[in-house]
Amino acid sequence: MNARCCIKRKWPLRVLIVVAVASARLRAEEAPETPVLTPREALGWMAPLRIVDGRLDIDWTSVGIVPAKVAGLVETNGTYSSQISSVVKFNIALPAPAGATRATQSDFDIMLNIEGGTRKLQSLDAALKPGEIPIVANISEKDPTGLLHGFLRARGVPARGNADFDFSEIKLNLDSATCLLVYELNRQKREFNLRFKEERVLEYNLSITQSLNILLIHFENLNANGGFNFTQKPHGEVELSYDKGATKAFVRGENLRDAIQKHAAEIQMNFLRPLADAGVQIALSIDLPVVMAAATTGFSEPLPEIAKKADALISAIAISATAEERARAVTELTRFYPQAIYHVFQASEKETNPDLKTVLKRVIAAHPGIIRAVPFVLAKKIHEDRAYQFDLFEHAPLFKDAARARLAVLLGKDYGDNPDAWKGK
Repeated sequence: MNARCCIKRKWPLRVLIVVAVASARLRAEEAPETPVLTPREALGWMAPLRIVDGRLDIDWTSVGIVPAKVAGLVETNGTYSSQISSVVKFNIALPAPAGATRATQSDFDIMLNIEGGTRKLQSLDAALKPGEIPIVANISEKDPTGLLHGFLRARGVPARGNADFDFSEIKLNLDSATCLLVYELNRQKREFNLRFKEERVLEYNLSITQSLNILLIHFENLNANGGFNFTQKPHGEVELSYDKGATKAFVRGENLRDAIQKHAAEIQMNFLRPLADAGVQIALSIDLPVVMAAATTGFSEPLPEIAKKADALISAIAISATAEERARAVTELTRFYPQAIYHVFQASEKETNPDLKTVLKRVIAAHPGIIRAVPFVLAKKIHEDRAYQFDLFEHAPLFKDAARARLAVLLGKDYGDNPDAWKGK
């Protein structure tokens, strides 16, 4: 019991943001299974982002729409109400110590009381429309010494034949000594605000706000003293400032698509990847760098000089004399992989050395965004879209050689490095 308590004091906050999703998701009598969620999964559910017409935006088609049981929806003689009363158990798995087996992995449970439903809610009643259901719930840790506490206030309507519940407005606040979560959504005003600051487990401060057609995203890595600020103005102009050592670096664009084409590597490494690591995924789009990489080099051989460089990096791994040299060679190949996806994949399939084959598989697995993008590219057939490939060849320096090689495959001839030579082909 003492060991369990020690773990709990050290890791009590991993589920703070999870409560945002699961506080009403599972009524104990309906789903006795223990919820298995992570803060990053919850963040992804709460902050759906997508690129529309070259702009980054909140995905208003999905945000706030959840299964009806999440809101405790109840029908009585044609009248709908909300009833939420449950004890939710969270089983938290802690990373196993180095060298430990799965069986020795530490875990503990956190029990939360969720109480609420349809109540008079003065702050929201004035805005209620016919048929809307007001919901208020208190959230507290069942352990009287627990640190977690907060509330949920919302309103919404049944949707999709009462299978879903559409939250038109949500106000959620959870806090403790080292964590703060504020989540606000107003569909009518198209306002969205998410702020999450965690100082022990995740060690970052994330804020996403959209109001008056201005989108602001702030990310701060509390452990590494790094982060970024992203601003998108009403007409679409974007600016990304990010930490580069002791100084700040900036990239700008007429819109996000323009900025990505001009500064793909900088935006991927300093904006898109930190967001994904925090759990905020941007819906797949033809404007994302991982999709550009998959569409240009995922289905055919790159230019000969690119293939030659990839082979040299693979050879460097194979002939490395020390572990340090091998690690550096693996890192270099991992960074280079988006320029030669198909080539490296084929090399991994043909490799007969089991150790090198394993390393190549790990290089591929180190790019989950590209793995996720390949089915999207196939579905959209943009690897066969000459106009898309030429746009990258002409306007995206990072993918110019890759798009040129892909165009040569599609047209059956390589017309060289000058975009004018390809026009009209």
